[in-house]
Amino acid sequence: MIGHLKHNAHYTAAREIVLALRAAGHQAYFAGGCVRDLLLGIDPQDFDVATSATPDVVLHLFPKTLAVGAHFGVVLVCDEGSVTTEVATFRHDDVYSDGRRPDAVRFSTDPREDVLRRDFTINGMLLDPVAFEETGDAAKATLDYPRTTCAPSAIPRCASPRTSCACCAQYGSPPASTSRSSREPCRPSGTPQLRSIR
Repeated sequence: MIGHLKHNAHYTAAREIVLALRAAGHQAYFAGGCVRDLLLGIDPQDFDVATSATPDVVLHLFPKTLAVGAHFGVVLVCDEGSVTTEVATFRHDDVYSDGRRPDAVRFSTDPREDVLRRDFTINGMLLDPVAFEETGDAAKATLDYPRTTCAPSAIPRCASPRTSCACCAQYGSPPASTSRSSREPCRPSGTPQLRSIR
């Protein structure tokens, strides 16, 4: 699978961003839906990058950028052609009073904090493109932090006993008697682990 991806402009652009961020001393990985697709053997339509670099660093490191959501840590990086890659800073989210957006965010250098805040388990996986190219195996290149309950951003979606988020479906919903505001956020359970989805 990796052979033909090297001719995919979106893959190449995201890979170059990861390498540039790492060369500047920051952590960087592929994140989100592209990781899911690679694990499933599907060609991703786009690639997102998660990094320890803050938005101001990303804005200055790359010549063509758009600060579309810099206060949430999101910057679009444009290549020489027509490819735009979303680059998001690792972050920790505060409470979600409106159920949609965090009241505040704190940027982080810890990928685990970023992974555990994400609403679905599949969005909470990072892929190292260098390891992916070396092994040719997306599962071996995927960094995953197991969770024990919903991420804070998923909690509002878990309020109804008839609906649940993906991580509740996999790991069990918090007790129905527990109010939304008192539910405990995910607790890190140690070192990152590779997870097989087969």
